[in-house]
Amino acid sequence: MGQPVSFPEYPAFATRYTVTSDDPPAARRFFDERLANYFATTQFYTLHAAGNLFVFAEIGPGFKSGDQSHLARRIDRALEVYHLFRQEAPMYTT
Repeated sequence: MGQPVSFPEYPAFATRYTVTSDDPPAARRFFDERLANYFATTQFYTLHAAGNLFVFAEIGPGFKSGDQSHLARRIDRALEVYHLFRQEAPMYTT
């Protein structure tokens, strides 16, 4: 899982989440105030990211795997995180 990366400048985020990375300086460059503010308003999210891939899970109480509305909300949240991360991606031109 890598080394813990602290974000004391974002206390509302730091009280809710732990970040680990094999490259802590890169994680600190990527993770900015906009991301910290977003995740400070969420709970029960688990993310694993590497390169162009991320895995999202929401480990919240009351989730019913057979309830389509719960599944739809998870998909919506995963897409929201995807779009949030995508804004951070560098633009490349050929």
